[in-house]
Amino acid sequence: MLNNFNQAFVDTIRNSRGNNIERLLIIAGANDELFLTSFSKFKIPIDKSNKLALSIHYLEPNDFVSDQYYEPYNWTDGYGNLILYGPKLVWGSSKDYYQIFSNFEFMKNSFVDKGIPVIINKVGVLTEEKKELESIREYLYILFSLTIK
Repeated sequence: MLNNFNQAFVDTIRNSRGNNIERLLIIAGANDELFLTSFSKFKIPIDKSNKLALSIHYLEPNDFVSDQYYEPYNWTDGYGNLILYGPKLVWGSSKDYYQIFSNFEFMKNSFVDKGIPVIINKVGVLTEEKKELESIREYLYILFSLTIK
């Protein structure tokens, strides 16, 4: 349905008057999420003007940026290991840096290198969980200082 909607959007704008043939159009990705957009049946619409950009949200890692795991809870995996889930209060490990850098490289390979600019239209960190402020600052600094070329 999203593919049909996006194609109808492009066709409608391109077939209308004024400068709409030259206008940059922003296309919503699948659930505005990087990996859903990359691995689902999502397709970039056909555009005779070749002036489309992809819009996504960057909300990774989810356990740090969102309040999904606001209340900690435990569960046991299939191997009998006890797993504690809760909000991640500190960001900045080498694994955290690797994740953000590899996600941006993935975005570059999946879209930018194929001529599809990406606009990250939503980022942020919810703070209800009393996250470490320096971690929030570092996360946002790194996120906003990355460029894809």
